[in-house]
Amino acid sequence: MNRMVGRVAASAIAFASRSSVFCTLTSGCTYSGNISRTSWP
Repeated sequence: MNRMVGRVAASAIAFASRSSVFCTLTSGCTYSGNISRTSWP
């Protein structure tokens, strides 16, 4: 039972970190894109 809970928690943490990294990458790309757009008229 405890192993199952640990496995589920680990997978949930991995999924959360993966999605947060993906969101950071996408938002970072759009952020840098906006900066380059404004600096280059």
